Amino acid sequence: MLKNNLIIKKKRIFLLTGSNLIKKKNITLFIEKIKKKSHVKLFIKKNFLPNIKELIHIVKEIKDYKPNLIIALGGGSIIDYCKIANAVCHIKNVSSFLDQKVNLKKYTRLLAIPTTIGSGSEVTQGAVMYKNKIKFSLKSPTLLPNNFYLIPSLIIGSNIQIKKSSLFDVVSQSIESLISFKSNKISQKYSLNALKIVLKNYKIFLKKDDIKNIKKMQIAGNFSGRAISITSTGAPHALSYYLSSHFNIPHGLAVMTYLPIILKFNLENKEKLTLDKKKKFEYRVGLLKKVFHVKSEIGILDGINKIIKNAEFKTSLKSKKINFEKLKKSINISRLKNNPVPIDFFDIKKINKDIF
Repeated sequence: MLKNNLIIKKKRIFLLTGSNLIKKKNITLFIEKIKKKSHVKLFIKKNFLPNIKELIHIVKEIKDYKPNLIIALGGGSIIDYCKIANAVCHIKNVSSFLDQKVNLKKYTRLLAIPTTIGSGSEVTQGAVMYKNKIKFSLKSPTLLPNNFYLIPSLIIGSNIQIKKSSLFDVVSQSIESLISFKSNKISQKYSLNALKIVLKNYKIFLKKDDIKNIKKMQIAGNFSGRAISITSTGAPHALSYYLSSHFNIPHGLAVMTYLPIILKFNLENKEKLTLDKKKKFEYRVGLLKKVFHVKSEIGILDGINKIIKNAEFKTSLKSKKINFEKLKKSINISRLKNNPVPIDFFDIKKINKDIF
């Protein structure tokens, strides 16, 4: 739901937000409005990425407080924290649930209020958690929030890095979903609509705060989330988590580091596909050509690089050292397999030589 105002009455609310968000006047005023109508327990996330140690603390606070509504007020990491915490409150040993199969069960109702345009986490059944810098992906209908609100005024005042990161996440999610062989007419429509909105509005979004513009970009982010809820993400996301967990690179920036290189790899290696799969891939590439208003495959890459250039984004990883064993452990294999052209670890090493 797209909302300008939100009124929540007579609830016992556990509200999770971030340490940087709580410094923003529009966020604190929003929280105060909720406090006037309901009893609120505020938890402020401290960690850059959602990790198991902080999750244990969150779960304990929820159990002690016994809310009848949890509100996730923030970006993808905050929403993921709430989705998982709300689903594991019944588990005695939360610290070990990632290492074994467990039944997830909703503790109470969950409301997601994104403060970025990008993750789409408010409409997906997935969530991410880190343990010892290794990423774990969870997927279950139980994780889906009961409701979400898109409130444009909460995004006003976001710093440029957050804007870039969320913009890149929308673009990458849309493209990864679109070229996936799991994509169908519904997911493709979501991806294409997201990209159409982004291409028309992203320059203004990066330059200034405009409520009408933010509304459009929020809808684009929501569409990209709906697309990946059908297909999941692909190789750029699968590889990006190493950059985020080891170098503290914001998620969207890490994903965009890989997107153009992976897409180029797919285009250059499509001959490895069977005739049937090659035809399906080329159809999806054709949809990308239309949305970018280009006639060639190179034109798509140029379109992506234009977004990167306009966002003034440059990777600064040449001075960093990559640990390929740790990278290998961090890769989500199922998402890597979602890449249309098969990609092995030899390919991954070659791809990373262009980055590091």
